[in-house]
Amino acid sequence: MDFYRQALLGWPAEVAHEAAVILERHARTAYDDIRAGYPVVTGHLRDGLTLTDTSPSELHPQWTLENAVVYAKIFEAGGATTAGPKPAGRVFVPIAIREWRAARAEIMELLDRVTPHG
Repeated sequence: MDFYRQALLGWPAEVAHEAAVILERHARTAYDDIRAGYPVVTGHLRDGLTLTDTSPSELHPQWTLENAVVYAKIFEAGGATTAGPKPAGRVFVPIAIREWRAARAEIMELLDRVTPHG
């Protein structure tokens, strides 16, 4: 991983832009798939899902995906409610991890492609 960290420090702007496109695509895929995976009872889980570009600069792309609904974590993990036990929904976390891993793999391939190997 140190090799990749060093490569990141020397990224030209065009490579950083290509990585930003990769990250955005996977962030949006996660958002769409999570939104589609939530059950539609009240629509609150879907409405509470947000995807925000929180990049501090063009060279440091970053996306934040979160659900602001109070019971989103309970839905995800399952637990007891006044209506009885609820099984884990397992929508947000598996999809977010899948897309994070896919984005990371693509960015590592990008770095392998643009970094000279000695």
